Amino acid sequence: MRPVEAARVETKAEAKAEAVRVPTGVVALTLKTEGAFVTLLSADGKEEVALKAGDNPVKAGKWTLKADRKGFKPAEFAVTVEDGKTVGRTVDLVKKLVATEKIVLLDGTVVQGKVLNRTDSEVSIETEQGVRKIDPRKIDEIIYLKKP
Repeated sequence: MRPVEAARVETKAEAKAEAVRVPTGVVALTLKTEGAFVTLLSADGKEEVALKAGDNPVKAGKWTLKADRKGFKPAEFAVTVEDGKTVGRTVDLVKKLVATEKIVLLDGTVVQGKVLNRTDSEVSIETEQGVRKIDPRKIDEIIYLKKP
């Protein structure tokens, strides 16, 4: 083979390798909720990839990141992975609140959660939105729910 012909063969082989190369990027995952199970679901729903803390190489494209752990609210959000780039994501799940009381206010509003403190001047109840302080004069009744 002449040197010029050998160069052409290499170029064709390189072109073929480039044609089958799958674009990939990296999802750099930080887990703030220990024990969370995290996956990426492809936009077409045909591919699912389990992720671990740290760098995770994946195909470039649009994905849905899903995170779940027993006792926590599941989380889900969109992730776009670009070829040759790293996208960082942090998973910090919120604990599910087990409501043990239901407070019915005089205006008909119902507040469900866990009563933390009860005094003559206020009732503190932990809800999924945070701690709420309620004036006892505005409370119609407190219903104690069965514990699960």
